[in-house]
Amino acid sequence: MKIIFKNFPKYIIAISIMLMVKPILSSAENQNLIKIFMLSSYIGSDYEKAVENRKVISEFEYEEMKNMCKEIQDSAKNYEEIKQIADELCKAIENKEDKTVIQELSKKISELVIKKGAVQPTSVPSFKKGESLYKKLCSSCHGEKGEGYKITFENSPPPSPLTSQHISPAKVFAITKFGIEGTKMPQFELTDKERWSLSFYVSAMRYIFLEEENKNFHQSDESVREIVKNIDPFSALFDFSNKENGEIEKSYGFDTAKKIRLDVFRINNKDAFLEGLEKGVRSLKKGEVKSAEYLLTSGYMIFEEIEPILSAKDKSKVKKIEMLYSSAIQDIKSGKKESAEEKIKKISKMLYEISDSKTNNKLSAFIIVLREGFEAILIISAIFGIISASGLSPVPVYSGALSGFISGVALWGVLEKIMSINRELMEGIFTLIAVILILWVSLWVLQKTREENIRAFLEKIKREAQARNYVFLFLASFFAVSREAGETVIFLNALGPNIKEGIILGILALFIITIIIYILKVKLKPKTFFTITNFILNITAISLVGKAILEFQSAGIIPVDIINFLPSIDILGIYPTVQTILAQFILLTFLISITAYYLLKSQQREEKTKI
Repeated sequence: MKIIFKNFPKYIIAISIMLMVKPILSSAENQNLIKIFMLSSYIGSDYEKAVENRKVISEFEYEEMKNMCKEIQDSAKNYEEIKQIADELCKAIENKEDKTVIQELSKKISELVIKKGAVQPTSVPSFKKGESLYKKLCSSCHGEKGEGYKITFENSPPPSPLTSQHISPAKVFAITKFGIEGTKMPQFELTDKERWSLSFYVSAMRYIFLEEENKNFHQSDESVREIVKNIDPFSALFDFSNKENGEIEKSYGFDTAKKIRLDVFRINNKDAFLEGLEKGVRSLKKGEVKSAEYLLTSGYMIFEEIEPILSAKDKSKVKKIEMLYSSAIQDIKSGKKESAEEKIKKISKMLYEISDSKTNNKLSAFIIVLREGFEAILIISAIFGIISASGLSPVPVYSGALSGFISGVALWGVLEKIMSINRELMEGIFTLIAVILILWVSLWVLQKTREENIRAFLEKIKREAQARNYVFLFLASFFAVSREAGETVIFLNALGPNIKEGIILGILALFIITIIIYILKVKLKPKTFFTITNFILNITAISLVGKAILEFQSAGIIPVDIINFLPSIDILGIYPTVQTILAQFILLTFLISITAYYLLKSQQREEKTKI
């Protein structure tokens, strides 16, 4: 046991590193695929500027095409199918093949990347945000109306028009993410939400500013309505994000393309998500398993956009939706179509129930502050009680809690890039790190309270006030507060205005809880207080480990086996899955065993003293 306790900090570091590796590698793979998509799309649209009638008309453009194709080959080494087509593409460029051949091969590569889910919208775009970003980042080179060719650069082609048929949201997304090497097109540091808003706006510019030039292609309003009624919000957002403007016009007409590109800004997140679920069920019934998986995975990205709003109303049901979603995806992969259909229908039903429920925003704000802050208050109060009674400096606890609050408030802003790797996975990692640190404090307390007497315990703690203890006390306070503060801010923002009274009452309630805990610390004997503190920390750790496992399940890292007869109690971290319950049972068994071990040692010491 001493070995375990002594090396606990090392275990924390090792586990944290192991947990971080997978999402980072996964993100790098996704970035690589997006780059392949960008390069293949660019070659498909710009090759005609380099070669005409099998003759090079621009040496600069031709060299750029060859270099880009070589980059695709290098990036596609781990994707055999993509690599094979990339080899064909490079050979065709070398042979100066007709543009139709190049476009076909480029499109094949782009479609393979899309099937892997690397280039998908993560939210419904905002027209205002897209317009604002365009004016700030793009208009100085591409022109106010996207007309292009406004500026000339040395050793670089001029900025091209953004109102051309070759534009698509997915292409703009990829280009703004990486820039174009050898040109003056830079990469922009944007969040995915901002980048998609910009990308959809740029794709709509053709229909905002070139309508008069295309008046000969206009369709009747009745014709447009007839076509568009068969294009649901989900398809307009996802399927058409990968299509170039020219492709849509060729298939549906100019005015229909215009309506698709502009109406996407008016899509409701909930409607898009529900449509994705319905389409997923239809695909399952047809036996199109891969299609169903794609639809559900895409739709879930939209669900994450509305999750804070729904959680503010009913967090417990939202957790159930996440659990059912992960289980449904798992069923699809295992060929259990009927089970997956049933779970998807339950998700739809629960979503309607949450959306239709009428809640008082002030009351919701009060519950959110109290609910999210309760765990943090318990942990901080327990740690502070130990520190103050032991004569150690409270600075690590104060600074950890304050830093945690500040970073928590800004968590989904300052750390948005980290969280965007995979939100559920990163939330699970943060929660699990909090569990490990809480256990470290708990074991520390347990070990010391089993000394011969409490005075010896306090004296020993003073002597052992090493720097590493302060560091881990700081981290325990930091993670306890930052995790809860981050969620609180997200949920309160989702509620909207007029919630100040609820927030103030919630803070007052937390303050009263803190005072009660402090009074208990003063009135109770130190050893009794430490025992209660240890119990609170252990219960909190068991609760958080259930929440961490659920986040890993939502991220698709851990399988989901639902226990139908068990209730879901979010405040205790109890969720009806085999994996969450098993993890909590294992942790409970470990805590009981280690407590029994120290109690036995304490009893043995007492017996020796009597002798």
